[in-house]
Amino acid sequence: MDYVLKTAEALEDIPDHADFEALRREWFEVGTRDLAALGGPVRTVDQMMERFWEETQDFLAPNGVTVLALDGNGALLGSGALRRIGPGVADLKRLYVRPAARGMRLGQALAQERIDAARERGFKTLFTNTITSNHRMLGIYEGLGFSRVPRFPECHEPIEMDHLLIYLRLDL
Repeated sequence: MDYVLKTAEALEDIPDHADFEALRREWFEVGTRDLAALGGPVRTVDQMMERFWEETQDFLAPNGVTVLALDGNGALLGSGALRRIGPGVADLKRLYVRPAARGMRLGQALAQERIDAARERGFKTLFTNTITSNHRMLGIYEGLGFSRVPRFPECHEPIEMDHLLIYLRLDL
């Protein structure tokens, strides 16, 4: 399966809003299931979707970008986001690849595209985090040079989740 990566800086750059919303819902479903398996605090998918479009703005210009992976017919295969969290500092968030598109190194391509976008925008430091059981995500980020670090000051995750998360940093 071939794919193309597209950088969205505005809502108009997202070709199919309904499919993008469905992709995020899938990501939230996986996340809530994985957190529950670890005994972590869980909000419902509907609670997480309540501010979906408002929060999507945080991952678009001028504070960020969202990278979309599309197949040859324009169907959404996955996405990942980047947002400014401080001067020269950005956070990589919401990397998700649909099950049918896994095994094509698409997660790594989405991560690399966001790193490249961060460099182009002058960011000097990138942070991200993932739950302790997400070994695929850890492999992608550590393979791209991220190092494990303690919780970073700009982290938006609730402090109650620290024991469930691994924090990572990349200096550009």
